[in-house]
Amino acid sequence: MLTMFSALGMDGPSDSPLWESCKKGNIQQTKALSNEEGADVKASNSRESTALKTACFIGNMPIIEFLFERGADPDLQNDMEDTALILACKCGHVNVVELLLNCCVNVNAQNERKGTALMSACTNGNKEIVAMLLKAGADPTMQDIDGKIAALNALESGTGDILQVLCAN
Repeated sequence: MLTMFSALGMDGPSDSPLWESCKKGNIQQTKALSNEEGADVKASNSRESTALKTACFIGNMPIIEFLFERGADPDLQNDMEDTALILACKCGHVNVVELLLNCCVNVNAQNERKGTALMSACTNGNKEIVAMLLKAGADPTMQDIDGKIAALNALESGTGDILQVLCAN
């Protein structure tokens, strides 16, 4: 069965117990597992997804903050080249996006289809995230693999009111 995790390139056959605890949102288990010998918060599974990307996808702030304290890298990309920021924007997690931007992530990182966090936020119609990304330096003129810019993504998704935010910046 195809799950949302697998559709976004976030699960695979070699998921570690640490990754699984993040996927379940279990902060106590995540802390315990990260203290085990050999536990690596930067490790990725067979699809190049990390515990941090998983926590950003589900929007679990306590786990995200804990993983940052342990040195997790938010700019690592999975096999679809999504970053933690792109995933947080796809899911509309405003607080996660804010935290990631405060950690100086690459706001213009592109995935395998050359999509950006801004394009994801425009597609999902999240004005607050779009404004935050623009303020952090997101480039609204970047093009995806099909030559589309963020504004066109907003129009095609029926989120045309995002254009006001894009034009105001």
